[in-house]
Amino acid sequence: MRFNSVILAGAAAVSLFVAGCGGEKKTTTVDPARDKVFQSASAEVKGQWDQAKSLLKSNDYFAASMALKNVFDNPALTTEQRKAVSDTSQALSDKMYEAARNGDEAANKALDELKKTTLR
Repeated sequence: MRFNSVILAGAAAVSLFVAGCGGEKKTTTVDPARDKVFQSASAEVKGQWDQAKSLLKSNDYFAASMALKNVFDNPALTTEQRKAVSDTSQALSDKMYEAARNGDEAANKALDELKKTTLR
């Protein structure tokens, strides 16, 4: 599946945003129900998922998107794990586009990088 379709998947997303205080940026967190499906995953899959979660918290949109793509591309994923990654990717995409519309430089840069990546 193309990366673009993962990020722009039409899956319904549960709100994953933690409200920031004042001028702080919102961070993306993973819904505990989504995280739970990785508890019994192989060490490789769990490691990839944990890395993606860490990048989501850092607001590095591009790196988080690429990490989620790496998890999604792992053939060892179960159907539930694949859905959790897809839903998380959609939530990240929604947040990134919202931030870009609000003038967030990091979000705009990430969108430019993602466009370059998917056009290769």
